[in-house]
Amino acid sequence: MKLGFYIIVTILFSAIVSGVLLDESGYITIYYSSYVIEMSLVVFFILNVIFLSFLILLSKIKKTPSHLINTAQNYKRKNANSLIEKSYLNLLQGNYKRAEKYAVKASNYSDTPLLAYSQAALAADHINSKNNRDKWIKEAHDRLPYAKEAILLLQAKFQFIDSNYIAALEYTNKIIDINPANSEAINLLKEIYLEQKDWDNLRKIFPMLKKSIKFDKSELHSLETKIFTGAISSVNNIELLQNIWKATNHITKKDENFAILYCQKLVENKYDETASIIITNFLKKSYSYKLICIYTSLNYDETKISIKKIHLWMKTFGHRAELLLAAANICIKGKLWGQSHRYLEESLAIELNPEAYMTLGVVLSKLGKNEAANEAFLKGWSLETITRTK
Repeated sequence: MKLGFYIIVTILFSAIVSGVLLDESGYITIYYSSYVIEMSLVVFFILNVIFLSFLILLSKIKKTPSHLINTAQNYKRKNANSLIEKSYLNLLQGNYKRAEKYAVKASNYSDTPLLAYSQAALAADHINSKNNRDKWIKEAHDRLPYAKEAILLLQAKFQFIDSNYIAALEYTNKIIDINPANSEAINLLKEIYLEQKDWDNLRKIFPMLKKSIKFDKSELHSLETKIFTGAISSVNNIELLQNIWKATNHITKKDENFAILYCQKLVENKYDETASIIITNFLKKSYSYKLICIYTSLNYDETKISIKKIHLWMKTFGHRAELLLAAANICIKGKLWGQSHRYLEESLAIELNPEAYMTLGVVLSKLGKNEAANEAFLKGWSLETITRTK
């Protein structure tokens, strides 16, 4: 278009100049070696214009291939970007094969090849085509070295979804080697270790989790409690147990289930004294009947001291039937049958409980009151049956 315009302007300009110079056109002689060229000024001017036009035309012709290539590439790029959008829409609609097809076509010319490969892999995964999924990820890894971290993360997540935790762990560790502050990788590492119940490694990465992932305080404490509870449950060695307890923060130590599990492990290792201290400290601020039951089974404190502690807990937490039952059990251990009988009667006056009736039957039989003991047993069984059927 522009070239035609320039040619027309040139012809018009030449015509005007020719009209001006027609009467007195002038004369030009060019000497070169033994050659002589003669022509009028008009002809000389026209030849120069023609030569100049030829040069301009030649330069345009030289630029034509690159212009055509650029035009073709721009078309392919626009088409590829359109295909990515189509792929995404089909992915949302559940047309996974079509979504994969569009994404793969777009990958070579798109402005966002990483997005194209990711969508292709995701679509392939939805139709359980793991070979294709891994193929697109490998191509992305080979073609897009700048996106290595993101591609490894995608592969790690796919392996995690497939329950291939060893491979997921391998890819995740590669990401952390590249970027130790990658919060997505650290969070994925946490999920892998949780699935594997690898409590030791969870304890090791917990400082990283606190720094890199935004938890609110309650979530953080819940996670820490879960990790340390798992760690306690997985070991029996007393030294390891005590090391875990020492490494645990004070908030986790206040968790009832954690304290119960730790005390049970202490009792298994015959560390009744330590268990008694833990339970006593816990019950200064929080109530736990399960811990009290563990306390009544310990062989550490004397009966009088144990009874005093039960009374102290009753002052703190109220005159509860279950605390009176605990006091009765301590008296049974000390063979204080009369005192145990009084605690049981007081407990049953507050709340009817099958365990209390059964314990009362044992005590009454020790006191020689067999008929009353049988009656207590019957009441206990009857109450237990009613409780089970509810």
